[in-house]
Amino acid sequence: MSEVSPKKKYKQYKNPRLNALSLAQYCVASDPLERATILQAARYQRIAPIHQLGEARRGVNSFLADDRRDDSIIERVKMALRRKINAPLLSDFQRETAQRNLEAVILFENMKQTLGLGRFGFEDAPHNQPHLMLAGIHVSVWIDLFVRVSDSEDGMARCGAAIIQFAKRGPLADEAKRPTTRLRREEQRTAVNRFVAVLIHQHLASNFGERGQPCRERCMVVDPRSGEVVTVHGRLETQVKRLELACSEAANQWDSIAPPKDFDGD
Repeated sequence: MSEVSPKKKYKQYKNPRLNALSLAQYCVASDPLERATILQAARYQRIAPIHQLGEARRGVNSFLADDRRDDSIIERVKMALRRKINAPLLSDFQRETAQRNLEAVILFENMKQTLGLGRFGFEDAPHNQPHLMLAGIHVSVWIDLFVRVSDSEDGMARCGAAIIQFAKRGPLADEAKRPTTRLRREEQRTAVNRFVAVLIHQHLASNFGERGQPCRERCMVVDPRSGEVVTVHGRLETQVKRLELACSEAANQWDSIAPPKDFDGD
């Protein structure tokens, strides 16, 4: 009888790649150790069960894409999640995942007036989206919704998009271990969201040009935890250059990034 191979702890990416949140965190991080931790986690991705918030995200997206903003959409999502939580054959992990999705939906429901999203019109974004290429790095920027924008006075078509940021943890990898004030954490979270908004802008310009010219006021991160809708702020060109520089640094360091101590790959 052949032996069963033990499950790997990590998946290694030999080609440089980052997601939008990790790249934004890297740009905000000032400590070299924090930056190294972000890149290590990007190259050596830990294979572990993750509580995905897909059901919460799909429910919120459906609500926002509905022109009537029918509250029954949110109610149906909550009811389905509560039934799942009480299902007898669910594993503890599945039950906890359903509970976290329910908490995310309730959080959005409680904050939707504060967020002030009623003034925006949204449309569903495609599930499969190409990567954004920045300085030779593949950056995954998965927008949740397109934002409707009126054409400019000269008749040029314009577009926008949104990401719903449900992340519970603070923006920086080691934030929980640092003696950081609440105000500082909120400032860091906003700074990270601003870089993500710039990435949304560049993602639209590079991969959805047929929708028109990106409107910086409609490239947004909707953050129910902070009650903020964060858009592109400041000089766009300067922020894009900072993102490109971060990507160049990541690409140059990629082959020399040391694996975690318990790395079990090749």
